[in-house]
Amino acid sequence: MKTSIKILCIAVLAGLSTSAFAHHGWRGYTVDYNFTATVTSVTFRMPHAYIIAEDEAGTVWNLFLAPADRNREFGYDEDSIPTGEVIQLVGQHQSGGTEGKVHFANSLAGENYYTYYYDNGSTSWERR
Repeated sequence: MKTSIKILCIAVLAGLSTSAFAHHGWRGYTVDYNFTATVTSVTFRMPHAYIIAEDEAGTVWNLFLAPADRNREFGYDEDSIPTGEVIQLVGQHQSGGTEGKVHFANSLAGENYYTYYYDNGSTSWERR
């Protein structure tokens, strides 16, 4: 009986540590970017929604948005950022990387398609 309890405890702890390890912070995203790109896809799922976009040089970017539920809470969904649209993307990424966090995404005409909101309602610009 004691052996099965130990095995269960180890399994639960391993599962918790894997979940904690899988979540990332934004501290490594320290290089600002501001460029235009064509949106090739927008996906809203947990743990993060994201945009895949291709810049003028042909580089494909994987750009993280806030979690899907939070985006919906602040008025953004899968249809907020049109696929095929050329948009201005402003955010941060790791040096040399093409994965980043989006602070906001605007149409070239200046219409705001997206702003990153934290769960308390502050934007990513306010917390930089």
